[in-house]
Amino acid sequence: MKLLLDEQISWKVAERLRDRGRDAVAVVADPQIAGLDDRAVFDLAQCERRALVTYNCLDFIRIVREWATFDRTHRGVVFVRPVKLPSSDHGELIQQIGRLVKEFEPYLSFAVWIPSS
Repeated sequence: MKLLLDEQISWKVAERLRDRGRDAVAVVADPQIAGLDDRAVFDLAQCERRALVTYNCLDFIRIVREWATFDRTHRGVVFVRPVKLPSSDHGELIQQIGRLVKEFEPYLSFAVWIPSS
């Protein structure tokens, strides 16, 4: 599963995921996509066949619902709970993403929260 890490997630997380064999790109690491609005980020993830990992649940839940309304599939969204997993906790974030990638890799249009509880 290829991943696009939204702007709240450090490029260091993408780098460490790549070290573990994952195709991961961080929005903040690419000047061409840094600062894009949420819809453009989601569309880019779909064009590149990437699941999106984000802390921005409000905007992306709305976008996912719009896609569902039109019966469109997407590559998946991983919503991160900021209270339980702060963006500064790179190690735990990488571990949680790695676990989910293995679990959800064969699926489309999934939306999942980490940590799960």
